[in-house]
Amino acid sequence: MEQPIDTYELPNGHTLKVYQDLSDHNPREWDNMCEMHCFHKSYTLGDNTDIDADDYESFNEMVTANFSHGEEGDIILNLYLLDHSGISISYDDFGDKWDSGQVGFAVVTVDTIIKEYGDNSPKSRDMAMSCMKSEIDTYNQFLTGAVYGYVIVEKETCNLGHEHEHEIDSCWGFFGHSYDESGLFDHAGYNSKKKVG
Repeated sequence: MEQPIDTYELPNGHTLKVYQDLSDHNPREWDNMCEMHCFHKSYTLGDNTDIDADDYESFNEMVTANFSHGEEGDIILNLYLLDHSGISISYDDFGDKWDSGQVGFAVVTVDTIIKEYGDNSPKSRDMAMSCMKSEIDTYNQFLTGAVYGYVIVEKETCNLGHEHEHEIDSCWGFFGHSYDESGLFDHAGYNSKKKVG
């Protein structure tokens, strides 16, 4: 196994080692609220889509032809891709005219909002927008490799005086650079507010 990114001592004397999770936990395979329609020559991004980009002159034309509009219509966010030493996706324009641009759009339909929240009220639409942004942020964490796992080991000294480590627990698939926010620390039993060791 590669070297851990971070190492922490647990109160019970065990050691918590954090690693980058290199397995394929694509969050677009989960049960998501939004649809991500992305179009790129080099990358397969977002969700499978029935929309053929060749049928349209622009993203605006795609949206107009396929989704409802107005203050109470489908919620639509443009998606932007930054392609520079890796790829990153966002609902905010990266502002880099050389290495970024619009790659598609994300949609939460009115039908989905009503199904999830019971109506299409401003409060329900705000919650749907928040959920959509969270899903895009999680997908970006996946694309940028900000997915982590941990291994907990205990150290033992053998009868020859050598120290050995034995794995006693592990868990993978924590999204985001903050181990507190992702739940990694909580799951591993480490209190980041109380430094130990």
